[in-house]
Amino acid sequence: MWLVTKAVNLKFVHITIVFILILLTLPSVTLADQYSYVYGKVVNEYGSSLSNVQVQFYTLNGALAASTNTSSDGSFSLWLTYGTYSLQFTKTGYAKTMQSVLVQWLDTDLGVITLNKALKLSSSSLGLAAEPSSVLNIQFSVGNLGTIPETVSFLVDAPADWSSKVLDGSKEVVGVYLSTGQSMSLQLELTVSPNAQAYVGYNVSLTAFGSSNSTLTFNIYVKPKATVLVTGRVLDENGARLENVSVCTYSSDGLPLEVTYTDFNGDFKVMLPASTAVTLNLMKEGYVKSSKNLQLKNANISVGDITLSKTIKLYSSTLNVTSNPGNKILMPFTISNLGDEAEPVSFKVEGAEDWGAKILLPQSNMEVSKVYLSPGSSLSLQLDLTIPPSFTGERRVSITASYRETSSLEFYVQVKQTDTNIVLCSFPGKSASAGDTVRFQVKLNNPTNILQRFTVSVNHVPQGWITSVKNAAGESVVDTVLDGNSYAELTVQVIIPSDTEAGNYTLMFSASSLYSFGDIPLLVAVTKSTSSLSFEASPPYFDTYAGSQARFTLNVSNLGGSSELFNLSIQGLPSDFKGWFESSAKQRITK
Repeated sequence: MWLVTKAVNLKFVHITIVFILILLTLPSVTLADQYSYVYGKVVNEYGSSLSNVQVQFYTLNGALAASTNTSSDGSFSLWLTYGTYSLQFTKTGYAKTMQSVLVQWLDTDLGVITLNKALKLSSSSLGLAAEPSSVLNIQFSVGNLGTIPETVSFLVDAPADWSSKVLDGSKEVVGVYLSTGQSMSLQLELTVSPNAQAYVGYNVSLTAFGSSNSTLTFNIYVKPKATVLVTGRVLDENGARLENVSVCTYSSDGLPLEVTYTDFNGDFKVMLPASTAVTLNLMKEGYVKSSKNLQLKNANISVGDITLSKTIKLYSSTLNVTSNPGNKILMPFTISNLGDEAEPVSFKVEGAEDWGAKILLPQSNMEVSKVYLSPGSSLSLQLDLTIPPSFTGERRVSITASYRETSSLEFYVQVKQTDTNIVLCSFPGKSASAGDTVRFQVKLNNPTNILQRFTVSVNHVPQGWITSVKNAAGESVVDTVLDGNSYAELTVQVIIPSDTEAGNYTLMFSASSLYSFGDIPLLVAVTKSTSSLSFEASPPYFDTYAGSQARFTLNVSNLGGSSELFNLSIQGLPSDFKGWFESSAKQRITK
């Protein structure tokens, strides 16, 4: 084979000689084998040469036929006998690459073989448009195409005032573990800076680090921010429009957006970014701050009327009262500080200047004119009013609490003349005989809340009759002093002369004070009396000596229908005898 027998062109002779020289370098070559010179080059995904890549040729039955490594320029070469081989390229940090090759020519050029990195980042979204302050969630996947497990960490390179994080669902991750052939879907969350310039594209790169690294670059185009007009009106609790209320707006992450103020009609308007969640904080000195959350879309929106409550709130469960002249009224109320700051509060009562109005602490009845309320605290108080005894009609009484603002509470008081009789008697009519003494139990009430002095009397008394008014101690009285809402038990005593004709007699018991009056008729029915007197002596006779005393015990009984006054006398007594009557108390009596 390697002898030239006839003349050929110079080029062919040259090749033949080289071939013979190469054959001379092969070890243990027999003339029956046919060899091919196999060569190629290995590069990475970007076309750069890869050195030290292991290149292995396997026969169809899986036996290793030959092996070599790439040089510094990524090239490799070796001699193989003709045949079909499975060619395998491996390098740490790169995916193993396999291909089948048929070697049947003297010269076999495998060309350029590209090895992919073991870590593979991929995403279907590499260019996105966003507005300033918007949040982007970019789906991406990371896969391990290598032959060994990988512990992968991430690094995001974004503009300085942008924020970013890698998420697995709702959890932030900084690294993952991938077994051979495993891939994982993750999200890159990007928050565009509120200062990002519109119409400018920004590059954000995501790099995964393992035995090798892989990088994705996203281009974020910042578009002008869409805005919507938000309008509304602010009122107080009574529906009055509030001027100079500050309306501060914030993004969902608490960043301030815009500030505006209500006009003299209580109206406000503010331009805010569309398709965002915002919070409106409405504030005015002396009022409780109010917040309203809005989910803005792409259309203008009106939030309607917003009511601000005053910081200091007065409250009472009783606002309408009906009472009587002279009564004292206690109107309980509560004052609360609903604000975030302590408030000194002073009080003023209007509409009750002649009613002795004062504000009291219920526990001690101490009068107060000013209190200090810490944030969120409440205090129970009461309005003390004394209605003049001469007043009837209606009156509106208001309490004003003054602080940086004013809060008021109004009471409506209706005063009616009392229709309660101040004099009561359970048995205003009695039957008696001439000469009897009749007693009526009378109850005198003070219907007011104030102390009163009453004058009591019995009028229309028949001639010769004797009347008196006695207290519980039996003393005759013409005046009595009663505390508010108290009463006195009195006795009207009537002595009927013994010569009184039978018939009905009406007396009038009256009680009066400076502000109250009452009376009640007392009926005495005088009946014809039938006297029936019984004497019984014990013993009926007595033996004694001259100069000694004889004492008889007499039982005197009135068996008639009325009380009787009897004169006692002894008849038939010798002139030199002395006789008299004694009571059981040894007192001499004649009647």
